[in-house]
This record gives sequence, C-alpha cells and structure tokens, in this order.
Amino acid sequence: MMMGGQGGGGGGGGSGFWGDRVVEKLMSIQGPTHELPPLDMAEKNFSGRARLYIGNLTPDTTEDQLKELVSQFGETGETFFNAEKHFAFLRMSTRAEAEKAKRGLDGQMRGGRPLKVRFAPHQAAVRVSNLGPWVTNELLHHAFSVFGDLERCLVLVDDRGRSKHEGLVEFERKNSALEAIKRCQEGCFFLTASLRPVVAELVESAEDDDGLQEKMLNKRSQEFHVEREVRSCLDPQIKGGKMGFSLGMRSRS
Repeated sequence: MMMGGQGGGGGGGGSGFWGDRVVEKLMSIQGPTHELPPLDMAEKNFSGRARLYIGNLTPDTTEDQLKELVSQFGETGETFFNAEKHFAFLRMSTRAEAEKAKRGLDGQMRGGRPLKVRFAPHQAAVRVSNLGPWVTNELLHHAFSVFGDLERCLVLVDDRGRSKHEGLVEFERKNSALEAIKRCQEGCFFLTASLRPVVAELVESAEDDDGLQEKMLNKRSQEFHVEREVRSCLDPQIKGGKMGFSLGMRSRS
C-alpha cells in the first residue's frame, strides 16, 4: 500500500502533506499482503446499518415512549429525538432487529397518524471504486483501517464471484470516513503494486431492500391517475400507435 500526494511523496515520511497519524499507521502495515487473515464478517452491534428514521410522530410522543415502542423488536441504542419536528433517529442492536422494527411499525397508526419508518443513511459509509482484481474484503479492511475503526468492508462481486472493482467501507465515525475521502481525492491511495488509485465518495442514500412501495406514493396526485390509467405493455399499437413508439424510442436516446 502506498499514498502519493503533494509533498507527501509515496508515503515515506512522518511529516508533510499527509500528516503524521495516518502515515505512521500506514508505515506500520507496509510489506507483502500475500497472507492476510480471514476477516471476521460478523455484524457489529449498534452499527450504522441498524439505524432507523422514525417520522410522523404525534406531538405528545416522548422519547421514552418511542424507545418503549421500538424495544419490543430488540435492544435500542443511541437515539436522536426531535420533539419539535416529530421525528427521531434510533439505532437497534442488529440489522435484523432494525428490519423487524421497520416491518412492524411502518404504517402503524398512532394517535391518528401512520408512522413512517425507514432505514437511515449510514453516516460513515464510503463507496470505493477503481479497485484492482486482487483487492479483497481483507485487503480493503487492512488498508482503510489506517483512517479509523471500521464496521464493515466489502468488495462487490458479480454472479460468478468476480470483482466488480468497487466496494463499501463503513467506518464507526463520520470524521474517519471524511478523512479517507479527502486523502483519496487530494492524492493517490494505491492498494497493490498497480498504480491504480482508489476513488472514494460518501454514500448518500440508505441501503433499503424494500424499494418503492405502493403505500409510499401520493395517490391523490392527478399525474398518478393519468399515468396509471393505461396498463403496462410492449406493443406500440396499444399505447399511441406508431407515434407513441417513435416518441418512446426518442426518449431513450
């Protein structure tokens, strides 16, 4: 592993552009990475992946009442409660418990209001790309641990198990994620002998497997009724004939 940047050279000094702390950590793990130990893939408790957004609370809901409501699905942790705007962010012990709470509470009527429960974006998740074919979960963790404590590292693979040359790095703290991104943007972070710098960016969206559900749509909208008036089809003669086909093809280009 090597860092390159303005005044920092190849990461071969304890001072300069990169700063002491990261360079010292990087120097301490230098050397061949042929035999990295298997990465413990067990989920860490109260991680950023188990953080929920709970909205549309009634004005009289208290933080203690909310925790009591959610605790039926598992152990609760760090909570941010906004009484004025009637929402909260809350961590569960595990992702599975958070999923149970989401399924059990989303849409539940409380005081005449349906609760809105979503997975909140991970505050310290970094999407990495331009990874070489020899970068694994273990190497990704080994390299990015110089920036701070990690919750999870994952190199994405296709259906044949081959690297997609991109992955996710989830830190425990947001400042560690921001530092990693800054270093990768302002310089070059090489994970293998190939001079292939990692590209890093903050993940803005939440990882939510439910997609867009019918209950999330505003069905009072006139546009909704116009768009849904016609069923799905493939035959251009059904929807607008040849003109509809032509316009549809043009909209794809």
